[in-house]
Amino acid sequence: MILPHNNLYTRLKACSKGVGVYAIREIPQATKLFVGDIGETVKMLISDVDRLEDAELRRMYYDFCPVKDGCLVAPIDFNQTALGWCINHSNAPNLQLEKRLHFVTPRVLLVGEEVQPVSIS
Repeated sequence: MILPHNNLYTRLKACSKGVGVYAIREIPQATKLFVGDIGETVKMLISDVDRLEDAELRRMYYDFCPVKDGCLVAPIDFNQTALGWCINHSNAPNLQLEKRLHFVTPRVLLVGEEVQPVSIS
């Protein structure tokens, strides 16, 4: 039986940046995180996002979306944002970004460790 927590390794937690995604159990090396997030995405040209008049809308893209090929990759609807969209970027990453926006652990992550991919800014 597949239970809702079978692939669950992380949860949201308050941090200095507002909110972050933290390991709630030890995460083995080479684990693909957020596998249940199968929502569609859309690529937005950075120049199109920068032209949005509403600063809060622009901020949503920059706060939650990775950059790929000169575009910000967003969920098809921000109201469907899952855990993987809430990770903070870091200059000392402990996640690798693979094809199709899959995040994989390059090493064992410990309970309480914030999961972070490489900085895009």
